[in-house]
Amino acid sequence: MKNTILFDLDGTLVNTFDDLADATNYAMKMTGNPSVPDYKMRRFIGDGVVSLVGCALGENNQTDRKIAGSYFIEYYLSHLTCKTQPYEGVVELITKLKEDGYKLGVVTNKRHSAALIIVEHFFPGQFDYVIGENKIIPRKPAPDMVLLALKELSSTKEECIFIGDSEIDYKTYIGAGITGITCLYGFSPENELLSLNPENYVHSATELYQKIKSLT
Repeated sequence: MKNTILFDLDGTLVNTFDDLADATNYAMKMTGNPSVPDYKMRRFIGDGVVSLVGCALGENNQTDRKIAGSYFIEYYLSHLTCKTQPYEGVVELITKLKEDGYKLGVVTNKRHSAALIIVEHFFPGQFDYVIGENKIIPRKPAPDMVLLALKELSSTKEECIFIGDSEIDYKTYIGAGITGITCLYGFSPENELLSLNPENYVHSATELYQKIKSLT
């Protein structure tokens, strides 16, 4: 029986795009680089700050990535919830799942401290466990964070569903050997996600609740 639901954060629970884009372009401006258009930015999100800033700068850019990253963090940590909002229906979804008795967790490549603030801001008291990027555990798509979350929640792979919006999330739940659902409403292009042939996918939070119930 499935009793544990693990969620990705950015692009799955909350639309963080505008705040992430603003932080990235602040870092670009402060290091004398051109801003990054939205259509490119969407492809850069999901693998942590180092990857995001590195992709924004480009391979042949001589800008010190640590300096650019520090500007990004400086801006982003003071603007975590300025433009960010939960996706339509997600607050109600989490409330329903909590009332239904599921154990709920967040597993994200976002910096751990930032993830904690965002989750508690938008979903106070709803999640039982949150883990984000840190220096100890490999990021997704490595299964380590998922497996730690299951351990902390006293759950097993067989009891878990992992939900995310990216190829990284797809590789995470496949690699961890757990049931997964791919959300098509997030940052990744729908056609790219469908080309992965996910067994379960949804277009909205309403559809997501129905899919979860069908799998449990």
